[in-house]
Amino acid sequence: MRKKSIILLIALLVLVPVICVLIFDAHRTQRLSQFDSLIQGMSEREVEILMGKPSAINKECRDAPSWIGERVQGQCTLEYHYDGFIIPEFWTIGFDANGHVIAKEYYTSP
Repeated sequence: MRKKSIILLIALLVLVPVICVLIFDAHRTQRLSQFDSLIQGMSEREVEILMGKPSAINKECRDAPSWIGERVQGQCTLEYHYDGFIIPEFWTIGFDANGHVIAKEYYTSP
């Protein structure tokens, strides 16, 4: 009986981290795909349908409006912030005064 318990414990110690990594990878892959699907001009509602409820909503944007590093015209008056899962990364989506997407950016920490 003791041998079976040790084998079960070892199996759990191996399986739990593997399952956690698989869940993390699936979540991150889905978020990257959702973010890639964003297009300029989408409404706040369309963004929430695509990406879900944001982690935070800011009344101003953290940086000048840009589309994945490329500066864009317009004034960003609202920003959705989506936190990453486990690793230090996050995504932001900026909206103009009419509630349409004008900016999106991905941030990660080395």
